[in-house]
Amino acid sequence: MNDLNRFRELLEKSCGLVFENEKTLLLEAGIRARMAVRSVCSADNYLSILNTQRDELSELIETLTVNETYFFRDVNHFTLLSANVVPELLGHVKTSGRLTFLSAGCSTGEEAYSILISLAECFGREDVRGMTVIGVDIDSRAIKRAKEGVFGGRSFRDFPDDLRKRYFDEISPGVWRVREWLRESVSFLPLNLLAGTYPPELSEVDVIFYRNVSIYFSHEVRKGIFNRLAGIMKEGGYLFVSPSETFFHNRSVLSIVALEGAFLFRKEAGRRKAGECGTREMRCGHAAGKPAVARPSPQPKSLGSIRGDVPNRRIACTSDPEPALPGTKAALQICAGEHYETLAQLDRVIESSPDSILAHTLKGLIQMKLSMLNDAQASFRKVQAFDRFSLDAAFSLGLISRIKGDGLSALEHLRESVYIQPSSWPAHYFLAETHLERGEIEPARREYEIILKILDNGDFHNHGLTDAPFTFSATELETLCRRKLQTLKRASNGA
Repeated sequence: MNDLNRFRELLEKSCGLVFENEKTLLLEAGIRARMAVRSVCSADNYLSILNTQRDELSELIETLTVNETYFFRDVNHFTLLSANVVPELLGHVKTSGRLTFLSAGCSTGEEAYSILISLAECFGREDVRGMTVIGVDIDSRAIKRAKEGVFGGRSFRDFPDDLRKRYFDEISPGVWRVREWLRESVSFLPLNLLAGTYPPELSEVDVIFYRNVSIYFSHEVRKGIFNRLAGIMKEGGYLFVSPSETFFHNRSVLSIVALEGAFLFRKEAGRRKAGECGTREMRCGHAAGKPAVARPSPQPKSLGSIRGDVPNRRIACTSDPEPALPGTKAALQICAGEHYETLAQLDRVIESSPDSILAHTLKGLIQMKLSMLNDAQASFRKVQAFDRFSLDAAFSLGLISRIKGDGLSALEHLRESVYIQPSSWPAHYFLAETHLERGEIEPARREYEIILKILDNGDFHNHGLTDAPFTFSATELETLCRRKLQTLKRASNGA
C-alpha cells in the first residue's frame, strides 16, 4: 500500500490515533483486513467509505486498537482505590458520601464493573448506591457489549471465584452476566475523548481511570486529553494511569503522589484548570447538579478475597538506600508538587559532601519527578563523573532523552544501562520501546525476548535501580512482553 498518509490524517483528526514508525505495519494490516471484509479492492474507495460511513470508521478503529482487558487488571489499583483513595475522599465535607468515578476508554466494561465491585466489597452494596460509575469509549459496539454485561472466561483471569459467584450469574457454560443491580449502577456512554464538549455527567469527577489508552496517541493529543481530564476533576481527585504511562503525562497539571508503591495523579487545590494550561483546549460541558443529600460516610470493610485470592507480588517503587542521608526516604517518596524542601535538604548534604554519589542520585530522581528535566540531566551527569558505571544515572538519562524525543541519545544511555546491569528489565523494556518508536522491529523483538529470559532466570527483583519507574508484577510483565511480541508478529505477517 503506497500511501498511508491520508488514512493517518483521518484517524488522527477523527480520534487522535497515531500510526507512525512500527505502527505503520499495524495500520496497513488493519486496513487490508477491513478492505477484505468489505470486498473493497481500491484503497481510494475504502478511504471514501471511511469518510462517509461512521460505522466503518468505528470498525477500523476497533481492529487497530484491540486491547487486552479483564476484571481487576492491575489489582493493586483497585485495592488502592477502595482502601486508600475513597476513604480519603469521603472524609471531605463536600462529597457528602457521593462520588463519581470515570473509566475513560472503558472498552467492553470490565474496568468500570471492577471499580464498582471493589467499592461494594469494601463498603457494602447499600453504601455504594450513592456512588456513580461511568464508562466511556469511542467504540459504540464496545459500549453496547458493556451495557449487556456478558463475559467469557478470558475476562476472569486471576479473578476470585467467590467474587464471580457473588456478582455474576452463569447464563450458559463458561458465560457469565453481571447481576442486574450492578448493570443498573454503571452508565456507559460513547465518547471521543477529543470531543469539544463532554457530557454533563462528566462535569465533576472524583476519580478517573485512564489506563492503557494514551499509548495510541501522539504527544500533543496525549497532552490535550490529559488536560481535559484534569479539567473535569474535582480538587483533591485522583487519576490512575498504567504504570508504564506515568512518566509521559504532564506533571505541571496534576501532581504525582506515591501511594503504597504505586504512582497516582492528584488534583491539588489551586491547580489550573484545563482551559488555563496554555495548550489547545476545548471546553467541556458543565451542568448544575442538585445538591447531594448529606449522610454519614461509610467505613471501609476488608477487601477480603480481592486481597487474599489475587496474587499481588510487586517490586517496591521506593527504597531507602544505605548509608541513610537526611531526607533520603522523603526524597524517594515525593513525586511532584511543591515539595522543594527535600531538594534543599539534599543541596545542604551536597554542600558538605560534594562527592556524595547517593545525594546527587536522589536529587536527580526528585528533579525528574518534578519535571525539572534539564536539572535532572545535570545531576545524573555529575553522578557519572564520580561513577561512570552508575545504573541509576545511565537509565535516568535514557528516560529523560525519551521524554525529550531524542531517540538516539535514549538508545545510547539505555544500551549502557543493560551493559552495566544485564538483568535490569526496566532498561531492556524502554530500550525495546525506543526501538519500536524508531521503526526498528527486530531489535525491539530481541529486547522483549531478553526480558522473558530474565523472568525465566528468576531475576525479576534484580533490576538494580534505586527507584523503578513502574510497579509490574512478574506475571504482568511477562503478559505485556508476550503481547508485544504477538503484536509484532501479526504486523509482520499482515505486511
